[in-house]
Amino acid sequence: MIKTLLWKDYRQNLRLLVAIAIFLAIPYVVMVVAAAAVRLRDSGLGGSTDDLHVPWNMMLMQASLCSIVMLVVASAFIAGNAFAGERADRSAEFTAYLPIPRGSTVVSKALVAIGACMLFLLVDTCIAFITHGLGGLIWHDNTADPIIGFAVTAVLIFGVAWLFSAISSSPGMAAASGLMSVILVGGSLTLIDFTRSGPEIMLQRWYAPLCLLFGLGGFICGVLYYLRRGDI
Repeated sequence: MIKTLLWKDYRQNLRLLVAIAIFLAIPYVVMVVAAAAVRLRDSGLGGSTDDLHVPWNMMLMQASLCSIVMLVVASAFIAGNAFAGERADRSAEFTAYLPIPRGSTVVSKALVAIGACMLFLLVDTCIAFITHGLGGLIWHDNTADPIIGFAVTAVLIFGVAWLFSAISSSPGMAAASGLMSVILVGGSLTLIDFTRSGPEIMLQRWYAPLCLLFGLGGFICGVLYYLRRGDI
């Protein structure tokens, strides 16, 4: 049963996943085009400016990091399409007449959505670490801070978009809700820091915990809502 549902959800999300893959490949394409343009410029000038070139491994690592940031945004569309995508194309009406347990349906959709995000992340991360190792670059002590920030932000976006996908029939609205949650959480903490005079910075202390709380809470609430929902 689960295997059949996985193939169904994979086919349901195939166009979206292909579009996201193209979207995440844009930084790499830009890097290749930029490197080719520099080479053509130098060959046209009859000289070389290799001392001014950014090493290819550095450009590739920067492209992979940029792609990871873009994946944080793309996670909203992956989660937002989980349930609402079937309602938008009305395939959920057909599925509702089949004897498929809702629990199995949720598991399948979660595996496809989370698995797609992790696959994209794995590709970008492998490229970043490989190019980092080949270039002999050094990770700084504060490198983990932005990584943690991107990770908790992705959890927030994914969880909220998942919840609204379970509630609504618009994938776009669900994705927008996930992206808006970052503005609400980050903006609220920034506003608190701006209005209070204490030395404690609320954004640095509470942003990650609140992202995890609302992200995981949204995911769980979305699952429970779908399981208890009477209609499609």
